[in-house]
Amino acid sequence: TLGTLTRYPASGNGDFTASFNGQIIENYDIYGSVRLLAYTGVKVRNCIIRGTTATGANTAFVTASNENLRGAVIEDCELVGRGNLWCEGIRGSNYKIQRCELHGMTDGISLTAQGGNVDVLGNWIHDGLYSEWTATTPGMPTQGSYYMRCDAIQFHRGRNYNIRGNYIGGLRAGDPV
Repeated sequence: TLGTLTRYPASGNGDFTASFNGQIIENYDIYGSVRLLAYTGVKVRNCIIRGTTATGANTAFVTASNENLRGAVIEDCELVGRGNLWCEGIRGSNYKIQRCELHGMTDGISLTAQGGNVDVLGNWIHDGLYSEWTATTPGMPTQGSYYMRCDAIQFHRGRNYNIRGNYIGGLRAGDPV
């Protein structure tokens, strides 16, 4: 259970941007994404991350300057989708996510980076965002149908993935019905 959190930004929406190597981002309710830029070893813990409302490719709840998250650790957080069809949970390589709850997004974990080296440990990924594209949806994919599916964990490429102890979908044991 998350304790007392400080809202970031104090009002409205905005991304939390890391500012140095090894930074610990802790105890925030972030109404945007966490941007790691090119910093190494950043830890995000005990936060609610609500993701960006921006549209277009390459949006996620946690991002970096490129696909390399440079040893970031995301732990004991809740990633809460806000209905943005473009925003995935985490995309990239070289990071660890553990004991987090991810829900309300198109893809929880996107293993799409060539670099790989990702640990996905003991998370609860559930209630993905499902919607339907229309012919007027900006940037609509040209292949497939108009239906958008959600993946708890999506694989595209890379290697050295350690995925253990995750609960995907439904209620966890002991949760009220």
